[in-house]
Amino acid sequence: MSDRIYAEIGEERSRQDIQWGGPEHDDEHGPDEWCEYIGLQLYRAEKAANWEGTMREYRERLIKIAALSVAALESLDRQLVT
Repeated sequence: MSDRIYAEIGEERSRQDIQWGGPEHDDEHGPDEWCEYIGLQLYRAEKAANWEGTMREYRERLIKIAALSVAALESLDRQLVT
């Protein structure tokens, strides 16, 4: 897998942490909320790919989805440790 893609996902995670407050904020969300956030980005990705956007926007949405999935996993792992 491409190191560039992993780097982009990491950069998006950093942007999300700055925007939303990091792990403390992430840990306030449960599985249903994470699925909702990811679902919204999936919907936007589908719109970009099929109706209103470009393949570049579609790709950007996929990076956001991957970063949100990482955030959900990190949050879950913190909960499982405690």
